[in-house]
Amino acid sequence: MEPLGGIFAFPNTLGNRQPSTVNRKPSTVNRQPSTENRMKIPYAISDFEKLMLEGYYYVDRTDRIPFTEQTGPYLLFLRPRRFGKSLWLSVLKNYYDLAKADQFEQLFGGLFIEKKKTQLRNQYFVMEWDFSCVDSSGSLDEIRAALFSHINSRIKLFRSSYSEYLSAEIEIDDTSVTNSFESLLKSIRKTGHKLYLFIDEYDNFANEMMARRRENDYYRMTGLDGFLKTLFKSLKSSTKGMGLDRMFITGVTPVLLSDITSGDNIRTDIHLMPRYADLCGFTKTELERILRTYADWLENQPRFIFPEGTPMFPEGKEEWITSVLHLADTWYNGYRFSRHIPRGVYNPTLIMYLLKQITEFDGLLPSSVMDPNLAADEGRLEFIADLSGGKEIVMELMQGKKVELKEIVPRFGLRTMLSGESKTRAFMASYLYFMGMLTLADRESEYGDMLLTIPNPVTKNLYVKGVAKWLVPDPMLRDDGEDEAKILLTKGDIGPLCDFVEKQIFPSFSWRDRRWVNELTRPCFSA
Repeated sequence: MEPLGGIFAFPNTLGNRQPSTVNRKPSTVNRQPSTENRMKIPYAISDFEKLMLEGYYYVDRTDRIPFTEQTGPYLLFLRPRRFGKSLWLSVLKNYYDLAKADQFEQLFGGLFIEKKKTQLRNQYFVMEWDFSCVDSSGSLDEIRAALFSHINSRIKLFRSSYSEYLSAEIEIDDTSVTNSFESLLKSIRKTGHKLYLFIDEYDNFANEMMARRRENDYYRMTGLDGFLKTLFKSLKSSTKGMGLDRMFITGVTPVLLSDITSGDNIRTDIHLMPRYADLCGFTKTELERILRTYADWLENQPRFIFPEGTPMFPEGKEEWITSVLHLADTWYNGYRFSRHIPRGVYNPTLIMYLLKQITEFDGLLPSSVMDPNLAADEGRLEFIADLSGGKEIVMELMQGKKVELKEIVPRFGLRTMLSGESKTRAFMASYLYFMGMLTLADRESEYGDMLLTIPNPVTKNLYVKGVAKWLVPDPMLRDDGEDEAKILLTKGDIGPLCDFVEKQIFPSFSWRDRRWVNELTRPCFSA
């Protein structure tokens, strides 16, 4: 089923805007934008209420709300960083929040769920824990304190936000978030309502610890008496008639949850299910609609960096739309999250980043399509490279090879990844898949197994930068290498680049590494 179209609104129409019908394309919304307004691109905005009330563009995903209720009460959804997970949680929070009942039409008018609302709409107290707010740079005790401080602060916010609904006081225990949470549930049980808990980026600070190779601290945190394992055991216990009725957890990889919930049989992993394959991400049809709506708005805007009267689309609007679509197709497409769904999706944050840049440059394509916020993923790649066999798999991927797997490993812990088992390659490839550094190819192997490949050039650029750092740690020498590459590109002279590779790169390989050298590289070393 193709997800439904977006809603397109502008700030000056908020008081009396007429929502689009469910099947209406964004470009057919009745009100035309004023030239005084900027198209509101929701780049890096994950607050659903803000999007809807302030007129940002939104592509409807509320048709998945009934599915989430039917799938189970305790759900885990994994996607790479900056893929729209937080926005989806915000949609659910606004839908189920009992305090938002009076705003339902204002927030969800014109969306799928307006006419297909479920019995659980606006029936819950809602609370969100955002583990991306937890500082992982300190000692283990400092991380524990940061985590508990975050949870207690959210409980205090909950107490303040729902004060008119609560008859019993919620007591905050600064030394034990378990006690604070139990006090919250005790207060909730007196109201007749239950709690829907959302945990966003549950593995964020743990992934940071792994990337810094703090395995011992990680094991202490997730071990039998570790504070994180104790916290999640408490959450599981709270689902047994204590008032915690539903949970929705998002993250990037299953590693942490596998380590802290051994024997866990209550959660449902939905990230590999076909109906959620494009829950976060734009399909090609949706992108075409977004670009058409954007172009309709853009052509009426004044241009500040061009002479007066210069047309926005000198070669025609259709040609411009085609060129931007081709750009996005080349750089941002290629993510497939189910082998049962043939089409891929575009990273939504990267698409909005592109449109934001085009807006800033009056319709010109930006000089760079790389979102600088993606640079943090290089650390995850270095983590894989340091594992046994890690560099080999990265170098093979850089040569265009694909990883063949029978299936994505859905659950695995850190010890498994670090072990010398024969399945280590499968776990590394699965980890890279969850990180968004690999994705499902559009075909299977000759044996019917799935193939994993680098999604697109944006992601491959992260590999290139990572490999460059391993081979040439000195940044000034890397600059010299780029200068030699420019000579090849501009003058066709390969000699300086070959000299650089021979002197700076080739010596860094061990005799085992040199098996990667083939007929494509050997002439360079003998030049």
